[in-house]
Amino acid sequence: MIPPDVLMEQPIPPRNPLLSYLGHMPTFEDIHLTRATNSKPTEPAYYHQIFERGIDPDVDDPSKLNDHSELPDVFLCLEDILQYREHVKARIMALYESETPYTDRYIGRALWIVFEHEMGLSLL
Repeated sequence: MIPPDVLMEQPIPPRNPLLSYLGHMPTFEDIHLTRATNSKPTEPAYYHQIFERGIDPDVDDPSKLNDHSELPDVFLCLEDILQYREHVKARIMALYESETPYTDRYIGRALWIVFEHEMGLSLL
C-alpha cells in the first residue's frame, strides 16, 4: 500500500518515518502477548526498544514531544520487518488454536487490546 520509495518519509514532522509504523503494529502486539503469557518476545526481541512507541507531540503543548522509543541510526529493511510481522501473526494464531484465549482472561484481554489497536478502535 505504501510505495517503497516513500517508506522513509515523515509526512507529519516530527513523527517517525512511515516504515516505523509497519514495525510498530506487530511490536505492540508482541509486547502485550509477551506480558500476558509471561514468555519470551518474538525475535528479534530488540524490536521492542525500537518500535514500542512512536513520536507524538504533547496534546497541551505541540512544541514538546511525549516519551518515545529510540530510533536506530540506520533503519531496518522492509523485508525484515515484514518477516517479524509474520512471526507475530503465527504466535497469535497458535494462541487461538490452543483455545487459551477462551480460558485465560489475561491472554484474552491482551488479544482484545491487540485487535483494538490493529483496528484503530478506542473504547474509553
